[in-house]
Amino acid sequence: STTGKQFRFMLPGPVWGEAERARVFTLLRATARPGGLSVISGSQPPGVPVDFPAQLAASMPESRVVLDTSGSTLTEAVRHPIPGLEVLRMDGEEGEALAGRPLPALEDTASFAQSLVHAGVARMVIIARGAEGNVLADAQHRIFAKAAKVKVKSTVGAGDSFVAAFVLALSRGQSNDEALALGSAAASAAVMSDATQLCRPEDVQRLLPQCAVSRV
Repeated sequence: STTGKQFRFMLPGPVWGEAERARVFTLLRATARPGGLSVISGSQPPGVPVDFPAQLAASMPESRVVLDTSGSTLTEAVRHPIPGLEVLRMDGEEGEALAGRPLPALEDTASFAQSLVHAGVARMVIIARGAEGNVLADAQHRIFAKAAKVKVKSTVGAGDSFVAAFVLALSRGQSNDEALALGSAAASAAVMSDATQLCRPEDVQRLLPQCAVSRV
């Protein structure tokens, strides 16, 4: 709109029954590779239980699962951790809702993320801090990757672009630091594009040097 704000229409898809869920489980068992990375992302289809991500993860036990979700599904994954979950990602507002308090400083976000790791929620927890960047915590380390300074055209797809680039880096055997930086660069590149367009590889590489990683 002329105000720079966005209208987002989230329309429900078809209701999933037992047959649809069974087909997905069969497909995942057939395609998930041992040691590979599998991403569970976005909202759930109508008709599935709130612990559906846990059921999906259980159907590919040898895969490293990355969960990027929100709402009641995220709350369920924190209250009843998914066994062996590799990565849990959330936005800053979601992190504050789960923490039950504001997380104004990087240290606050990092401490909360690491508390989830120590509680067995996931091996790594990532919390986005909007235009600031992204925080990652594992059992030993807490790191922060800056977001690049860009002109924002649309925030649609920033989180998805982050996850895609982060997982790509992990799949290449890169370190958590390198993966967090690449994810932050991809998210920054995504907000430069119009409407629902995602990041462009050349923009990601150009912005990557701005996404410095530091310890928190």
